[in-house]
Amino acid sequence: MPGTRRAVVLLFLVASLCAITTAAPLATVTHATHSASISGQGILRRAKSYSPTSLATATVAQTVTTTTDAASFILASNASTNATLDLKNMALVVNSGSAYSVLYYGGPVIAKVEVNPIFLGKAVLNQSSITAFYKFLVKSSHMDILTKEYSTNSTKIGYGSVKSTRLETNKTYTNRQQFDDTDVQAYLLSLLKANAIKPNKNSYYPIYFPPGVVLTQKGVQSCVSFCAFHGTMDISVQTKGKVLYLYYAVFPDQTGKCNGGCGNGTPFENLCSVSSHELTEAITDPAVSLASRVEAPLAWYDATSGEIADICNAQQANMTDKNGKKWVVQKIWSNSLKQCIAQYPSV
Repeated sequence: MPGTRRAVVLLFLVASLCAITTAAPLATVTHATHSASISGQGILRRAKSYSPTSLATATVAQTVTTTTDAASFILASNASTNATLDLKNMALVVNSGSAYSVLYYGGPVIAKVEVNPIFLGKAVLNQSSITAFYKFLVKSSHMDILTKEYSTNSTKIGYGSVKSTRLETNKTYTNRQQFDDTDVQAYLLSLLKANAIKPNKNSYYPIYFPPGVVLTQKGVQSCVSFCAFHGTMDISVQTKGKVLYLYYAVFPDQTGKCNGGCGNGTPFENLCSVSSHELTEAITDPAVSLASRVEAPLAWYDATSGEIADICNAQQANMTDKNGKKWVVQKIWSNSLKQCIAQYPSV
C-alpha cells in the first residue's frame, strides 16, 4: 500500500552556546535535520534575528508516525562532540577529523536521477530559475562526490537530468492554503493514476508551493519546524511491481515566514540550498522514510546524525556554472575527507 506508516523516534536537540549536546543513541532511526532548523518548541532557529542568549541546553523526545524523512526537526540528532555551533548563523559546524561515518545499509540509491519539478500554480516564484538550477546541479562537480563516495557495488551514481516540469493548474490544488504530507501523497497518487506522471526507478519529484501556503507533516509546520523534506511512496501495487517507489520532496516558499530561517542568502538562494540538500539525500538514501531501524531500506546513513546533508546542515557554498553564473548549494559530508564540502578541493 502507498505510504506505509512506521513509528520513528525523533530526538529534538537544542545546542548550548558553545557546543552541540550529546545524547544517548536510539535503537530506531533518527531522521535528522534537513536544511535549516527554525524556531519552535525546543527547536533551534537558524536566523540572524534569533538571540543566542535565548538558547538553552535541553533534550525532548517525541514519537512521530511518519512516511517522510522530515526536514529540519533538529540541528543534529545525537550530534558528535566534534561539532560546534556557529552563533552568527546558528549553523552546525563539523570540525575536521570528526568521527562521523556514513555507512551503507543495503537500500537503493538512484543511479541517474531524473528530476521532474512540479509547481503548484502560477504563483510559485522563480519557476524557470529553479529548473535552471537543477539542470546545473545534476551535471556539476557536486555530483562527483556522490559518484566517488556513495555509489554501491550494484549501482554507480552518475550525472542526472531534468526530464520534465509540471505546472499544476487544477484549482482544487492551486487554491488550497494548506497541505499535509498525506495530501501531497494523495495528489501524487492522483497524478500517477491519471498517467500524468510516469515514475521509474530514477525519477524524483520536487514539489514547490506558492507564498502563503502552509505545509504540515504529522503536526509540525513549514517555516516553524522545517524548511523542506523528502519522502517515499510505495507504488508497487499501482505499477504491478514494475516500479517499487516514488521519490518526492516538498518545498515551501522561502519568502514570508521562511525568510531568513533557512539560510544566509536571498530567498531564492536559500531555496537552491535546501533543494540541493534534499536532492543529494534523495539520491543516496531515497527509501529512508520506509525504514524503522538502522538497516535496509536505508542506504547511506550515519546512525547518530543522519544523512549526508544532515551532518552539514545549513553550510552553504557558491558554485559557478560554465557561463560564470553562481549558484548556492549546501555542502555534503565527504567520508574520504572527513569534512563538509560542495566539491573536491582540486576542482
